Amino acid sequence: MHDFYWRDKLAGRAVPRIMGMTASPTNKAGGIKLKKLEETLDATCQTPRLHRESLQAHANRPTVSIQYYPPSTASASGVRSPSIANMRAILAGLDIHKDPEIIRYRTENTEKSRGQMSTALKTDSTFVRDQLKTFCGRAETMAETLGPLAADFYVAKGVSMFVNSNANGFRTAASFSIFESWDFSPRAYIADLLSRVRVNRNALTDIPTIATLSPKVNCLVEILRSRHASGGSRGIVFVTERATAVVLHHLLSNHTGVKSLFGVGVVVGSSKHERGRRDLGDMQDPADQSDALAKFHSGKLSLLVATSVLEEGIDVSACNLVVCFDPPASAKSFIQRRGRARKAGSEYLILIDEGARDRGECKDWKDIEEQLRAEYEREDRESAIARGAATREKTSDRMFIHPTTGAILDMENAKGLLQRFCAVVGRGRRFANTQPYYIFKEVEGQPPPSDIDMQPLVRAKVVLPMFVPHRLRITWSKKAWRAERNASKDAAYEAYMRLFEAKLVNDHLLPLGDRHTGIDEPLASIIEVRGQLDPWVQICKVWQQGQHEDLHRYGIVAEDVDSGRTMDFEMKMPVANLDRISPFQVCLPCAEGNSLVTVKIVFPARLAQKTASTNFIHRQHQQQIVAFNAADNIPMDHLVPQILYKVEAYLVALELQRKILPDLLGDVKPMSNINIVSLIRSALTTPARGEPDYLSLEFLGDAYLKFVTTLFLTAKCESTQPLSNVTRPG
Repeated sequence: MHDFYWRDKLAGRAVPRIMGMTASPTNKAGGIKLKKLEETLDATCQTPRLHRESLQAHANRPTVSIQYYPPSTASASGVRSPSIANMRAILAGLDIHKDPEIIRYRTENTEKSRGQMSTALKTDSTFVRDQLKTFCGRAETMAETLGPLAADFYVAKGVSMFVNSNANGFRTAASFSIFESWDFSPRAYIADLLSRVRVNRNALTDIPTIATLSPKVNCLVEILRSRHASGGSRGIVFVTERATAVVLHHLLSNHTGVKSLFGVGVVVGSSKHERGRRDLGDMQDPADQSDALAKFHSGKLSLLVATSVLEEGIDVSACNLVVCFDPPASAKSFIQRRGRARKAGSEYLILIDEGARDRGECKDWKDIEEQLRAEYEREDRESAIARGAATREKTSDRMFIHPTTGAILDMENAKGLLQRFCAVVGRGRRFANTQPYYIFKEVEGQPPPSDIDMQPLVRAKVVLPMFVPHRLRITWSKKAWRAERNASKDAAYEAYMRLFEAKLVNDHLLPLGDRHTGIDEPLASIIEVRGQLDPWVQICKVWQQGQHEDLHRYGIVAEDVDSGRTMDFEMKMPVANLDRISPFQVCLPCAEGNSLVTVKIVFPARLAQKTASTNFIHRQHQQQIVAFNAADNIPMDHLVPQILYKVEAYLVALELQRKILPDLLGDVKPMSNINIVSLIRSALTTPARGEPDYLSLEFLGDAYLKFVTTLFLTAKCESTQPLSNVTRPG
């Protein structure tokens, strides 16, 4: 807005007009943030004033009240939990020089790694130490806000998810998949440390009582019991932390006074990507909560423990009870949480410590909302142009404006543009570092700072990845700065200007991309490509020609994972050995949510004669089939495509093995215990399909490609210069 909109408007040029709608334009109370927003957007924030009474007549607003609870008697240091004290002792006794991260920096011994090691030693911060500190801190918070049982459960659950209870070693394979994104060395190091923690494993099964819960949780339990008795049977409990939501869900699900009244579920915000970042204390697997909302819709669950992810953007059934276990973080959160309690006669409760009330620290949320509404309704606010003239002036003259496109490069956007350039040009290099890094150096010979709080002058050096031309890889900041942040901005600005002068970014100051050839050629809108191998063509020919003597009969067994009930189908195909397809699981919709079904292809048998049925897949013993429940049978329109996909992938892999793989292998024969067809099928799919061995094959392929490339370059180097004459670096 500053660089383009206001520049054109103040120059008298045409600018676009935009109308936006939002539930709450600012998170903070008062008019300061609102004025800043209006200055930036050249807009006026208003709220509807006409027909408000008629609109509110169709909205059920809940009764808002504060529920006070006595302060916790547990110490914030967690001394009531021996597990936490034991973890703190282990953490205090760690030698940072034995940390895998420090060892790796020392082994690499590059300019970058030496700078990173210096920072880590100075801040006493490494990946392992930060994980353990966060884990201990969360456990201590649990002890104070939820009670000693919650803290012991959190520690025991977190350790058991990471360390194998049967051996002193971290979990592997499927049981350890949630930490798959971690490197091996930190995993092994943390596993060794956690194996020394004396955990209270009884906390995993102990029943919560008044003595083992905090006053805050006991207050919540009483609220739930009393509201259920008066008809309040559907609700949401909002908390701040994901770990708190998971542990509170465990406590309520096992509390004798709650589990008989409510079906309790949990919903937290997390990445569903299988390679997403996970922290040590993240106990909730995204797969476990995938159907929590569906069960809440259907009535199987009547109480959800949730983080702010459920405040907006997700369709949730109307509730008559919303409890803020932790106070709302902003006026926006207060309003959006209240909107979840939209049934007639609903209640909206906020739990507050009595100590905060006595200290006068409680916020009047109703008054804050009224201040926001009054500010929106004011019509005498001065013009945004006059009010924001001074704030729109730039404090730095370091700016480049492209004479043709008007694209702008300045100190504020240089780092972002440089990072985007490296990401775009380095796209596809999964195992290479594609981000720039900065190294700071104090200016020599400078006088000591006049103020004790003043930082010394530093200059920044930005180093770009290896795929950038060597002459452009290193750039220093133009001047020295007191703040490292400003020095890095300066270096990024100078580096991006060099990239532009080298014609590696276009006239819009955006990266050309690794596919750019430097020549703009007209491309056809439609081009012909070879179609993917379709194995069904030959299958259809066999069916049309009536060659039933070549058909094979297969049994398909679909088993519901939850209930254990099964349903049998029959499939006829002119292909042998389809029973070698590994069993797989599919998620099928039903009236009560989603059902996880395991599918197996079994019992091949050659058809001796032509059968009356010509269906591709049909049920066996139609009259004897038992449905999964009284309401639904297995939805065939969802199950059949899943089976066809598995069969098609197998047929394509089989065809590749027969026609292409022999030419590639030549006289080399694969090991007898390797299922070549299975490996080909995994290689043909995508990671989202969850095929076994896919990531291993991808890593093996990249490693083999790098190995061949290294051999090629070594041979090329030796052909031009004998290796004996090549000087080793360092």
